[in-house]
Amino acid sequence: MNRLPFVKAHGAGNDFILIDNRHYVFPLGNSSLIEHLCHRRFGIGADGLILVQQSMKADYRMVYFNADGKEADLCGNGLRCFVVFVCELGDRRESLTIETKSGLIECKRNGQRITSRFPEPQILRRSFPLALSGGIRETFLVFSGVPHAVIFSDELEEEDLQSLGREVRNHPAFFPAGVNVNLIDCEEATVRIRTYERGVEAETFACGTAALAAAKVVSTLRKLERVVIHPRSQEALEVNIRNWELTGSAQLVFKGTIL
Repeated sequence: MNRLPFVKAHGAGNDFILIDNRHYVFPLGNSSLIEHLCHRRFGIGADGLILVQQSMKADYRMVYFNADGKEADLCGNGLRCFVVFVCELGDRRESLTIETKSGLIECKRNGQRITSRFPEPQILRRSFPLALSGGIRETFLVFSGVPHAVIFSDELEEEDLQSLGREVRNHPAFFPAGVNVNLIDCEEATVRIRTYERGVEAETFACGTAALAAAKVVSTLRKLERVVIHPRSQEALEVNIRNWELTGSAQLVFKGTIL
């Protein structure tokens, strides 16, 4: 692989490496390379890697890989970074349609604020008891482009999410693909959330599809029309329940070249 330009960007603290791959210069099958680039000690460091590619169905196609080098269907925060990156590449249209493995997503740009309209998340299992080493936890299983386990917590900051997340992510109930794990605490329409991401295998500062999953659970229980999600980064994500629009910030951090 020759020298390859990239940018680093983040959406609500969820950080990504982005590469213009419209001419197919990146070795898609090289998962070990992706894992190396995302490594925070030996690579650039990121929660995932995103490729901009041509699409026959939309303005662009987004190909997303988790930090473990495996392709994933969707990344909500990454999608906003994708739109900002495309603008940096010269496409300054305020509205774009992006092809993902989860379908076509409409995005609107207003400066660094990006609004993306998603398919309505689906609650696959509602409030079921999940047996864990620390006891029974009432759990919701939600599909918001990727699977999420949503668990209410009265001690959100004190929870050992690394241990709990690893156990839930690999629980037989979610075999074989595993699941993303979210602890939430809510007051009216404000939700605080911590997320352990499958593929990153650690807590991340934010997760867009987790915000959608949490909003689906809370709005179903409380009949809300709008939910404000506060992830670990404290950069708020807004979810409009009526049309499942997710709004948040995204910004480029730096540019570089992969040698």
